[in-house]
Amino acid sequence: MPDTAEQPTQQLQSLIGEGDGAQLDAYVSDLTTGETARAVSHLEDEDQTRLLTLMSSAEAADLVGQIPSVQAVPLIEHLEPETAAHILRELPSDERADLLGAVEPETTDLETGCRMMGLCVNPTRQKGASTRHRCRPHWTATREAPCSPP
Repeated sequence: MPDTAEQPTQQLQSLIGEGDGAQLDAYVSDLTTGETARAVSHLEDEDQTRLLTLMSSAEAADLVGQIPSVQAVPLIEHLEPETAAHILRELPSDERADLLGAVEPETTDLETGCRMMGLCVNPTRQKGASTRHRCRPHWTATREAPCSPP
């Protein structure tokens, strides 16, 4: 009998192999945060990328938001820029700012993809709920308005 800690990883691998995004969304949403982080960390890089690509942007964003940023950043960096931008758009602006702030500067494809989606890639935090953007200093972001002009 397999170790119960390995079961979520094996189930994810099976669902990724089937290519059914809806089943992946449902399965991942039923896992605890710890199970999700552990299962994703045990997947091969290619399977991690395929997992996020198959899932809906909203569910993928939930997954990215549940796992530690040290684990989430490489996942985002390995995605196609447009896919990453769609997922990042679903995150609250503060989480998005944290992830984008941790992305390696040479990940220009991701930066380009995010800019194309209207996402600010250089946010800076300030006191309160607002985030100022270095790429568009006169813009601010809140949870209600992710990136908008004054």
